[in-house]
Amino acid sequence: MANLNILSLNCHGYNGSTESYLRRVNNNTDVILLQETWLTDCTCSILDNISNDFIVFHSSAMQDKISKNVMVGRPFGGTAVIVRKILAGRCSRISTDNPRVASVCMKSFGDAPDVVFSSVYMPWNDRSIRQIGEFESTIGCLQSVVDRFLGCMFVYGGDFNVAESATNECSRLLHDFCSSNNFHWLLYDDAGPSFTYHCDGNGHSSVIDYFICSAKLCNINTPPVIFYDGDNMSDHCAIYVTLTTADARTSVGKSSHHPAKLLWNKADVNGYKADMNVYLSHTQLPVEALLCNNCCDDAHSIDIAYN
Repeated sequence: MANLNILSLNCHGYNGSTESYLRRVNNNTDVILLQETWLTDCTCSILDNISNDFIVFHSSAMQDKISKNVMVGRPFGGTAVIVRKILAGRCSRISTDNPRVASVCMKSFGDAPDVVFSSVYMPWNDRSIRQIGEFESTIGCLQSVVDRFLGCMFVYGGDFNVAESATNECSRLLHDFCSSNNFHWLLYDDAGPSFTYHCDGNGHSSVIDYFICSAKLCNINTPPVIFYDGDNMSDHCAIYVTLTTADARTSVGKSSHHPAKLLWNKADVNGYKADMNVYLSHTQLPVEALLCNNCCDDAHSIDIAYN
């Protein structure tokens, strides 16, 4: 068994001060989950400046508007999963088709289940029909990842924009998602700060940043920690947790295979067609079988060619 140290932060816009802060706190961190980077596909390379010891998987929320030449208002959105390079060789990006969710799958050794890390930025809770619909759509994206990676363990970290104890519609949707997949909220103890978000302008504060993970990863002896640091210029505190996984850092291992249910409705049909065309193009049939008028006479030759 081994420990993985995970840090999550809503940047409220990634900039030089964010970079300096993350450089300071990354020494004991294996995975960093970022929200609201406000970066595009062209500018997200600055995340590499955090440290040479990490590799970045970023999902931009601004790319669609930039492609349409719509540049109105401030930057917005963007999520990232940043993984220490010692683990990155076993990590691969998961396509989510949703900039509110960035996901990475880390292969485990032996018979241990793989682990999926997701950085999540839920819509701001203004209680509008549109916001609830977008919230539900984002949960649908999370469920899609779960369905595609059956047998894995999951770690979600980020700004969920609802309190765990809330009773509104968005909170109900998120609790239903957790209940149906046996995911647990990792709750803070009373010793640290009582908020993860703070607005100095109006004095408002709340707890809306959390870790949610598979039940098997939960450790009641190591609750998450809220970092209320003076050099963090975001209006969100960083949150940090240590989870115990099976041989996460083992350098020598066996093939990692776990049973998975393959779903045709989740398949990449175009990719399947392309691969099938390649394989069929290499199939050699006897010329006499292709030219004959009575194929039944050459059935034996065809069987030999296929076998």
